[in-house]
Amino acid sequence: AVVSTQSTGQLKEDKKTIWVVEFYTSFSPHCNAVKPIFASLSREFTCEFMKFGKCDVLKSQGVPELYGISTSCIKTELPAIVVFEDGKPAARIKQTMNNKPYVMSYENLKRDLLIGDFYAKAKAKVSNTNVDEKKKVK
Repeated sequence: AVVSTQSTGQLKEDKKTIWVVEFYTSFSPHCNAVKPIFASLSREFTCEFMKFGKCDVLKSQGVPELYGISTSCIKTELPAIVVFEDGKPAARIKQTMNNKPYVMSYENLKRDLLIGDFYAKAKAKVSNTNVDEKKKVK
């Protein structure tokens, strides 16, 4: 499931969770093209300590800029996807990278955002939590 977020509070407060957040605008064809790809990543990789969120840049003014994402139509950086670990950006992809268009395919995003690595870290947290809970029961 993809969670809608319009502020940074959830990202900063929930430091145990790895967040993958898409910054988008509803009228952009690029953003609309990425919707099903982002949803597929979310379905495959969401777990207790890894969640996916979306941030509508028109409803959350100032938030994208905090993470170095321009909302200017001239720069065409949207959509942008940022992975947050410990409440801080750990990986980032923008529609335009180094003045060149970035192809936001499922495989490219999975590889370039290190989704598999972050998922492994999140699953390890689940395992560690389960071990800790078993110790408390004894």
